[in-house]
Amino acid sequence: MTYTTLLSTYTGPVTDAALQTAASAAWGYLLGQTLGRITTVETVTEELSRCFSVLIDLCHGDEQSVTSETVGDFKREYRDPTAGQSQLQRAAEVIRQYLGGTDLLFRGTEG
Repeated sequence: MTYTTLLSTYTGPVTDAALQTAASAAWGYLLGQTLGRITTVETVTEELSRCFSVLIDLCHGDEQSVTSETVGDFKREYRDPTAGQSQLQRAAEVIRQYLGGTDLLFRGTEG
């Protein structure tokens, strides 16, 4: 599996430079969480495609999230439902959710 192959399956709303930035971060999370095993996968499965798409949206959403806004004397602050979790923690949860039933997350010894 290559980054380009997996990126070609993305059909979400993120485009252009923002897509490249978010997809690069998503690919990094997949490489890290699977210990590089993602590169040995030959075909894109539905689970893998969905996982990558959700990761892209997560990475892009973090860049776009607004925590507060001020207009004149009016100030509004937004509560973050994921407060206390890093992007890595949320990405790891997404990866476990979609790829937990695969051998890509196996941490034991092979052989």
